[in-house]
Amino acid sequence: MPARRNLKTSPRDYVLARGKWPHGPFWARAPDELHFFVALAKRLRGLCDDEDRNTTITAVARDADLSPQTVFNLLEGKTWGDLPTIYRLEVALNARLWRNNDIHPTE
Repeated sequence: MPARRNLKTSPRDYVLARGKWPHGPFWARAPDELHFFVALAKRLRGLCDDEDRNTTITAVARDADLSPQTVFNLLEGKTWGDLPTIYRLEVALNARLWRNNDIHPTE
């Protein structure tokens, strides 16, 4: 598998010292992929915290056939995640975590 360009650190490593994950502010030279992942993390947090869904992160992880730690790591910006993980979460939540118009949601 080829190395990920400019993704040698975790997403939250691009938060400036005065910022907070996933709200920023972020380094001006952060990789473009960060914009996608910030939108995904915010949407995932919103869906997990939605009282109308009456769910927990552990339940979402179970329904997605993932470990709870995997979901926590995504929410905390410790890992970039991968397509199979994002797909499983979308199926388990019956919701999109990324929309095609999420080009630069941190701006």
